[in-house]
Amino acid sequence: MAGNASGHPDSDRTDMNKTSLLRLGLFGSIALLIASTLPPDLMVASLSSLLWIGALVSALVAGFLGEPVRVPHLTRWDEAAILMAISLFLGFFIDQQAMLEQVERMRG
Repeated sequence: MAGNASGHPDSDRTDMNKTSLLRLGLFGSIALLIASTLPPDLMVASLSSLLWIGALVSALVAGFLGEPVRVPHLTRWDEAAILMAISLFLGFFIDQQAMLEQVERMRG
């Protein structure tokens, strides 16, 4: 297996994992920032939706780039799975009644 300039194959894997974790962190931070601007009753639902969209985008990019699914480092497929899992987990904490009341208040 070929390595990077330092000659260590594990360095390539570590670099790819760092890049993937950085993408996850940046997207999660941006999604949380956007969701935090909304009223508290809508924040969890919005964050869940934004993470779901991020999972979809990550999977589409992985598919278009032809990334393999089973490799020894994190890929965009893994990012999509993590984002989807967090999105589904947040779905358990959505108070639908409070969310509907907030939407009605915003309408008028």
